[in-house]
Amino acid sequence: MALNVVCQDRNDASWSETLAVLRAALRFGDPPLRGIAWFLSELRFADAFRWQSAGFGTVVDEAAWRRLLERCWAARTGEERGGAAFLLSGLCHWHPSQIAALGERTTLLSQWVEEVTEESAGGLGRLLNDVAQTEGGRDVVRAICAATDPHRIAAWLNAVTWSQAWSQGWLLGRIGYNATPAWRERLREDLDIAALQTLFSSAADAELGSLSELVEGIAEIDYELSLSLLDLAAPAIGGALSRSPVEGWKAAGQLILFFLRFYSPGLGIPPPTRQQRPIGKRIARAVDPVAVASDLSGSRRRDWPVYHELLIFLKSTMPTCAREVIDRVDLAALDRTIGGMWSGMPDELLRLVWAMFVAEGRGPGRVSEWVSSHAEEFTGVTPHLVQIAPTAAAVALRKGHRLHLDVGKGWGWNSALLAMVELENVDRQLAVKVLEDNQNDIAKGFASLREYDSIGVPYVLQILHKLVPKLVPTILDKIDPAIAEAHWAKRLQGKADERGAAAALIEAAFEGSDELAALATRLRRRFPRASTIPAPKA
Repeated sequence: MALNVVCQDRNDASWSETLAVLRAALRFGDPPLRGIAWFLSELRFADAFRWQSAGFGTVVDEAAWRRLLERCWAARTGEERGGAAFLLSGLCHWHPSQIAALGERTTLLSQWVEEVTEESAGGLGRLLNDVAQTEGGRDVVRAICAATDPHRIAAWLNAVTWSQAWSQGWLLGRIGYNATPAWRERLREDLDIAALQTLFSSAADAELGSLSELVEGIAEIDYELSLSLLDLAAPAIGGALSRSPVEGWKAAGQLILFFLRFYSPGLGIPPPTRQQRPIGKRIARAVDPVAVASDLSGSRRRDWPVYHELLIFLKSTMPTCAREVIDRVDLAALDRTIGGMWSGMPDELLRLVWAMFVAEGRGPGRVSEWVSSHAEEFTGVTPHLVQIAPTAAAVALRKGHRLHLDVGKGWGWNSALLAMVELENVDRQLAVKVLEDNQNDIAKGFASLREYDSIGVPYVLQILHKLVPKLVPTILDKIDPAIAEAHWAKRLQGKADERGAAAALIEAAFEGSDELAALATRLRRRFPRASTIPAPKA
């Protein structure tokens, strides 16, 4: 904060004096390299240095740069090399010749990697990661990795302990990503699989964060091996999620969501593979639903996004466990925490009740009844809330509150569709009014059609024709043809669901303006097969 105040404007009358003070801070008493790296990193957030290359020729002048490089190259201990690596990475933003200087020292830097310690691994990982993403830096990083002896890397990996696993796993991932296939194969030949299996079999709650980083690092060398090692640790992960669901998920959640791909559908992330899914099931099988329910009952607002992800994961891997959590949660205790939040319905609460609804089976039950009991408190309605408690949502809508279908960005179709189906079952006229109120948003969404959950678009068109047929041409006339052409053409070259959504919109476009109909004709000529809705099979 103080640095940002001091370094706001280069046109300030005292700018030259400010630079002099900052330069002196780099030199006076030769401060620790890690401290200088931190200082320069914080400076980058100041307004005067925020944009790319803005630091060149300012704080780190030629004399300071050469002195800092001299100190970095002289680093001997693990702690010194770690600080030096952080600083060498940071200097890329402060001197135009930094990448070239690193390119002249690839042999020395590869030696640092070979002789890595717990203190130096984090800095070296940052160096390889950041330099590879800097213009001209990828070749430098590849040269460092090529000069590194894979046998020595295997030696420190075979001896890694949990206290070293996070930083060395992070470094290993950066090496593996930038190394050649032949280099990775040489490393694999020297791995002590039994030692790694022993390590992963001994994982405990405190090691989950380190375990996650080490698994991802090993995956860059041998993906199949990383899965087999993670499988050994599955019971420990499930046990940690039972003993402390929130802390356990913070440590292992990213691994489960992205490495094993147990993420909510509709975000373009491929589903778990045949190798990944059994590991997720073994983790879930080790989760105690009674313990999770007890912790959820006493949870706080800050915990609810975590519970959203955890419950969705349990539902996708072990539905009986997810259902038992909901059966045993103390809703009265949760209500005491929620208090008056039902009226404003913050995102954290909505995500929690949605996950609980999904975990219970997405139908009438405890969660639906619980949410419905607060119908008089609602001051807003969302598509998810309509699905959870359609009758309660109707009460709020009759009071004049709005339901925003939230499809204007080109996605959200499935949620909107299901909400409209539920609302129609409760009150058809309310459903009609919601569609009329959202016509501009629907038109924008149709024009900017995205790949996410596009499977719902043909069904949205069907419900529009069913409930508000006279409104359909009006919505189509609101579509911007230029925006639609760009997005629809992309979808016609995408997956089956995308092609089907675009084809349905092209078919409907002939009901719209002449300009939109002309667009539909052009796209059918460009994509004759993809843009045509297949005739139903006899």
